[in-house]
Amino acid sequence: MRICGYIVTALFAGSLSVLHAQARFVTLKGKVQVFEGGRWVKAAFENRLTQESSVQVGYRSGAVVALPEGSQVALKENTVLSFNELATDLSKPRTELYIQQGGLGAYVKKPASGQKNSFIVKTPTVVVGVRGSFMELARHGTQHEVKAIESAAFLRNTATPATNRERLQKAFAVLERAYLMDRDEKNRAAKLAEKAQNDDDRQAFVALQQPSVDTPEFVQALQEIKDHRTLTRELLTRQEKVFEANQGDRKAVVQALMQVRALTMLQLLWAEAAYKAELEAYLVALKQANRKKEQTDDDDEVFFNNLESAYVPQGDSARSSGELHGPYSTRTFDSRAERNFSSGSSAAEQSFLGNITDIQSGFGNDVQGLYNSINSVTQPSSVGEPTLQKF
Repeated sequence: MRICGYIVTALFAGSLSVLHAQARFVTLKGKVQVFEGGRWVKAAFENRLTQESSVQVGYRSGAVVALPEGSQVALKENTVLSFNELATDLSKPRTELYIQQGGLGAYVKKPASGQKNSFIVKTPTVVVGVRGSFMELARHGTQHEVKAIESAAFLRNTATPATNRERLQKAFAVLERAYLMDRDEKNRAAKLAEKAQNDDDRQAFVALQQPSVDTPEFVQALQEIKDHRTLTRELLTRQEKVFEANQGDRKAVVQALMQVRALTMLQLLWAEAAYKAELEAYLVALKQANRKKEQTDDDDEVFFNNLESAYVPQGDSARSSGELHGPYSTRTFDSRAERNFSSGSSAAEQSFLGNITDIQSGFGNDVQGLYNSINSVTQPSSVGEPTLQKF
């Protein structure tokens, strides 16, 4: 990929060669990548993961990571995880992970001699903590579910802003996409040059592979392109004009391709500039990453003892989707009978029965009879008959 030399040299600056606690892969299945050197690369057992690393697991793939203090984390498919902090003091270990999407299962090893272990998993909207247990976390958009398989877990709604690392990853994804689009347009011009019937057509398509930015056609193609939204919209419009152009009219085809080629080159230029800016911010953040351990320990104690957190006992689970649903609410929802509303059900019927969740025992229960009694008096249908819930 064409990336400016500044980016490559900055990534390997000697000032960043700092030793950190390291994690490693135990198993790898399918497509697993590691974010290192400012880009995603294929994961290997030789990789050493630090608190500056991220891992992404693809569809029908998985990975297990061994942490320095003896814990293990199993990453599920379609998961992106960052290691914000790895334990360095094994007598009082602290680990902090960040889940951008997907889920994980974790075996959190209890430290020796009765010391406290802090194992924190954050998402953009939720924080989960355990002291030492087996636990699972699944995230799909704003939906979260936490299962405390062994010992207790704690769940709290807390917004977590994206870090410089996440922003750098997004900038790299935009850069990669811009590069591929520009490459495809260059390849299309090359194929047209191979199929050209005469030298004039061939030379026109060859020149289109790397056009001069000073030509009037190139300058005209970039007029009124002031922001990325306009660029994206114009790319779609101009791609359609390429297919609509008369293939026998070389001038019309070249002009349509130039309109697209100019935008892909501009998009790549903007993406490189954005990536460079995010990289600079990331490097600065790394140098300022020396956090006070005492302050972190105090924050952990507040979290594990905060009344606003949902306490999840061993063997229970809790959910979060904008608001917390503790173990009792989650257990009640999972155990109640499924209700299949027929096409004749009114919105009032569904709302009434949907809110009474703790005393339902199945179809034809007392709640149904209660609603029918109320409905027959207060909500007659248009034909004078009560609208009953139908099963």
